[in-house]
Amino acid sequence: MYIFNSSIDKYEYNVNHPGHGGGSDGISVYLADGEVSTDGEHYVYSEKIFYYYHGCVWDTCGPTGIFDIYLSYTDAKNQTNRLMDAQGYCSDYGCDEEKIYEEIKEKVKTVNFYYKMIDGRYVFDYYEIV
Repeated sequence: MYIFNSSIDKYEYNVNHPGHGGGSDGISVYLADGEVSTDGEHYVYSEKIFYYYHGCVWDTCGPTGIFDIYLSYTDAKNQTNRLMDAQGYCSDYGCDEEKIYEEIKEKVKTVNFYYKMIDGRYVFDYYEIV
């Protein structure tokens, strides 16, 4: 935030200083039950995914007390179709995602990510929600 100006032997405010890490959308993602497989043409990585909206959009905003669980990013972004309020599983310092997952796992969808081997590297091809 400040830079040292040796010509005047003083620190000065740096108007071009980098941020604290920037903002976010207030949404965190949780991944569970990951599996790896192949279908002959693709390397397939599968995960159960759910999202929680915590309302914090800047890295310095502090605790919000909001812990809303959603099954899709779009729902979390628009704050629609809330699955549950996870207040009982969370504190100001984070949530016990494993306990939340145990409660909702029958409703959580699996996302399959498909990768192809191209020139010795896995390259993302597509994903599907099942």
